[in-house]
This record gives sequence, C-alpha cells and structure tokens, in this order.
Amino acid sequence: LASVGQQNDQNLDVKEKAKVLLDRVKAKYNDYSTIQVDFSFTLENKKQNNFKEVREGTATLKDQKFRINLGSHLIICDNDNVWTYLKEANEVQVNNYKPDQMKINPSQMFTIYQEGFLYGYKGEKSVKGKDYYQVELTPEDKEKSFYKIRLLISQDSYRVGRTKVFEKDGSIYTYDFESYTVNKDLPNNHFEFDKEEHPSANMIDLRK
Repeated sequence: LASVGQQNDQNLDVKEKAKVLLDRVKAKYNDYSTIQVDFSFTLENKKQNNFKEVREGTATLKDQKFRINLGSHLIICDNDNVWTYLKEANEVQVNNYKPDQMKINPSQMFTIYQEGFLYGYKGEKSVKGKDYYQVELTPEDKEKSFYKIRLLISQDSYRVGRTKVFEKDGSIYTYDFESYTVNKDLPNNHFEFDKEEHPSANMIDLRK
C-alpha cells in the first residue's frame, strides 16, 4: 500500500509540475497581441522507408487568424475563410475555415494544450545549447489521429521551442520555433489573400 501511495504522489507531482509550466506558458502568450515566428517543419516516418522531409517557414498569428508562409505555398486564414496559394501553379484555393477538422489548428500553435489533453512533466532537455522543460500531452479524445504531443518549453523565456506530434500511423511532425517577433501592429487584411498582389492567380472557390 505504501508503494501504491508513493506512486500516486509521484504521478500527482508530475501532473502538477506540468500544470505550473503550462500556466506560465499561457500567461506569456496571453501578453502577446500578435506573434511572428520563424520555424522549421520536419516530417518523418520510419515505417515508410525512413521517409524524411524538412521545410522552413514563417508563421504569423493574431487572435484566431493566421498566415503561414512555407515558401512553395502560402496559407492565410481570417477566421472565416482559408486561402491556400500554390506558388508554382499560381493557383489559390478558398475553403471555409473548419478548425475542428484540422489535426493542429495553426492559430492554436502555442496554446493547443489548454483543453482536451492530459499532461505530465518529463524532465529537462538541452537542444543546440538551449535548456528546456519537457511536457507530454495525451489527447482525451482517443479518436484523434495522434496519440501524444511533446512540448519543449524554454527555461529562460517560457516560450515553446519545439512541438513534436506523434501520429498513430508512425509519422512524426516536429516544429522547431526559432526567432520570435511579438506585439507587432498588423492590420486585419494581413490575414486575407491579396488579389491585387497576385492578379493572374487562378482562383478556385471550394466554399459551401
């Protein structure tokens, strides 16, 4: 009985440590009216011949709006519509914004943990000379396509430095966040597709 009680205390301690960290992260991001961050995105799957793909991009967030530039394509959302501009094809697809159908909603890139997850503290980790706290999230909804998310939280700034998503099919998505620019004054039309900037783009409206 003593060992069972000790184990329960340890589990509670792991959960409480994670909650304290996530609360500090939440307070940090609540202070930001806008966020612009450079990131790298890595997709790998050892089950598929060790497939690995790396991309770099920039994400800009404001409330529920976002703008993601991945070089080959641009994704813009004004909280009602989503424009996906394929640069090589010079084509833009417009869809209704359906956040519930997204694996990870870009507008919640740094706040995904706030609801629908169990969490635990997983110790400390150093990456490229920077020290982080590790927190692991597991979705309460077991129908999700992923079974856990691992966050690295900077020990000096309490910003998210890495988000790693583990899919049930063996895929692993890793987002490494580099330089941050916060509280920049951005007009709402920054989160709308500018037709004048791309006058020859073929517009495909898929909204219903």
